[in-house]
Amino acid sequence: MASLHSLGALLLLMLLQKAAGASDDPRVEKLLKMMTLEEKAGQLGVFARPGGSDYNPGTGSDWNDTVLKIRAGLVGSLYNGAGVKANRELQRIAVEESRLGIPLIFGADVWHGMRTVFPIPLGEAASFDPGLAFRTARATAVEATASGITWTYAPMVDVARDQRWGRNAEGAGEDPFLGSAFAKARVHGFQGHNLKTADSLAACLKHFAGYGGVAAGLDYSAADMSEATFRDVFLPPFEAGIGAGAVSVMSAFVAVIDGVPATGNRWLLTELLRDELGFDGFVVSDYEADLELINHGFAANESDAARLALSAGVDMSMQSGLFRTHLPELVAQGRLASKQLDDAVRRVLGAKAKMGLLDDPYRSLDLRRETLDDYVPEHDTLAQQVARESVVLLKNDGDILPLRRSGMKIALIGWWATDKENAEGIGVIWGNRTHVVSLAEGIANAMDPASLRVVAGSGAELRLAGGIKAATDAAKWADVVVLAIGEPTNYTGEAQSRTDVTIPDAQQELAEAVAATGTPTVVLLKNGRALALEGAVRDASAILVTWFLGKM
Repeated sequence: MASLHSLGALLLLMLLQKAAGASDDPRVEKLLKMMTLEEKAGQLGVFARPGGSDYNPGTGSDWNDTVLKIRAGLVGSLYNGAGVKANRELQRIAVEESRLGIPLIFGADVWHGMRTVFPIPLGEAASFDPGLAFRTARATAVEATASGITWTYAPMVDVARDQRWGRNAEGAGEDPFLGSAFAKARVHGFQGHNLKTADSLAACLKHFAGYGGVAAGLDYSAADMSEATFRDVFLPPFEAGIGAGAVSVMSAFVAVIDGVPATGNRWLLTELLRDELGFDGFVVSDYEADLELINHGFAANESDAARLALSAGVDMSMQSGLFRTHLPELVAQGRLASKQLDDAVRRVLGAKAKMGLLDDPYRSLDLRRETLDDYVPEHDTLAQQVARESVVLLKNDGDILPLRRSGMKIALIGWWATDKENAEGIGVIWGNRTHVVSLAEGIANAMDPASLRVVAGSGAELRLAGGIKAATDAAKWADVVVLAIGEPTNYTGEAQSRTDVTIPDAQQELAEAVAATGTPTVVLLKNGRALALEGAVRDASAILVTWFLGKM
């Protein structure tokens, strides 16, 4: 009977601890009790890792300042720095030279490939095959963790319905159902079956929430919508990603419901995200989104912005340093409850425990594995498969496609026929363009090169002297024209909204001139959004949407 009483007391104690917000991992609670206010605030900051792949503590002020702050326990995470040598040394300093030895998380924007670059997420979603998304995310995780990265700021699961918005390219399009399927697949792919394994890359669902509904497709503008639309359209992919076990969520820059900025919105980040959806990971702000609460007119100053963001439910501040600078004083002055600070630290430390970093701080910092997994031939095969399945055939009048490998003269015309700089698309920090195959190279390898003529005709935005004449001469010579037109990389992505989503004038003029020759034309579109097609482009014999397909 005594043993039953002891068991009951233990269960009661566990329930009381859980109710009080205590972590399931006793190491987290032990660390929390030992930490100063400054060390707690330090864990709630993620900062840019100084540039360069070789660590040398005497080479620059950025490195020296970063090392000093890590040693003082004032850094929780570093981002966008790949390379095992540097990251391992930084981790060693955190673990062996700081007072409490709390390891760092190394984060990065790695969302459609590390070394092997796959099609942009919007293109991949056009395959309607979440299984492919799982496989590309898994391959990305293998390569990223081999380079010393343990956390990715992906997947972006914002539903996007206004094609003027530049960040369409990063998500899965306009449908909440499809977006949910891809959110789930990508989280599972990044994180794998066990968060503690060396090739597990912690996922971050972004941008919570409603960012895809920004007014007029203008990046950073407010998203004015009803709660019903918010729940029906924009929330489901986040629910799916949370259900898949995403470790983290990123708060959006923008104001969504009732004009309240997401990063300062307690209803959004606590009542909805945690209490209703049951999210038990940590929330990181978008880049300096806490600081931008001042620009929104929501916070009076930096200290107020830090207080409002943490109180709303942000656990980690990206780059601004507001938490590190102001939270200790806010708590000491009684303007912020110490429990709120402790809860945020508990969630960050809890994530580090779940990721296995408290067991093995060096778990993805293996120099030998970095060499082995830097290039994985099987990932090339996967990239080729996904590229093929991402291409969308919009039109094929007269069954002009497929083209014949022989007995046909082809004029390949367009600015990206030989281009490699724009193959990978947006969001690629590392990649490997030496492996990119240009369109001209690919076609030449599939046919007799003597039957192929390649002409630029125009630039992406600018007319070329003599370009249209060269193009029309080639078109008159050919049996069929393959017209490679569309958007360059810098037309899509963050802060790249467009008021006009048609083909740029120089390319449209080229298309009209080529069409006037009467030679049947196949249009290949490079794009990171749906485009409004007009004239000769719309009326071409065949149209293929090829997105930004990555290295293939």
